[in-house]
Amino acid sequence: VYATDTGLRYTWFYGPHSRFRPEDVIGKRDDEFLPAEAAAPLMSLKREVLTTGLQLRRELHLRLGGVDRFYDITTEPTRDASGAVTGLTAAGTDITDRWLRERERVRLLELATRAREDAERERERMSLLASASESLSRILEYEQSLGEPQGRARIKVVPRDEMVRVSNP
Repeated sequence: VYATDTGLRYTWFYGPHSRFRPEDVIGKRDDEFLPAEAAAPLMSLKREVLTTGLQLRRELHLRLGGVDRFYDITTEPTRDASGAVTGLTAAGTDITDRWLRERERVRLLELATRAREDAERERERMSLLASASESLSRILEYEQSLGEPQGRARIKVVPRDEMVRVSNP
């Protein structure tokens, strides 16, 4: 939880679980104590609140100390008695664990979807094989009923001029 002035300098800071102490940040802007890639999205959010005069809530991804962290930050302007914006207040919650669990849930859902699609393709393939096997079985049974040895295919190539045309009476 913190407050800044319109120059984005911290005027108040409370973070019992933060890696920063109030004396590390009071009077400073984010870009004076955070890496540039972490300071930029925070400062952009704050500038937008100061410019629009509206409360904003965002989830931000910040890389701090080489570690990816995710925060849910709500920021709103502070005003003087006349309604002029004098700064902002913000509250941020570290949602890294929730974000990582959600990312893992999405990954597992994608794996399950792919497995379901693979299983469906395999069922279709097996159904086709079963149908072909049934047809082959019927052919072999028919051949056996004609006195042909089971399991032998009978194929005879007949020259065109020896073919007999069969027609229905």
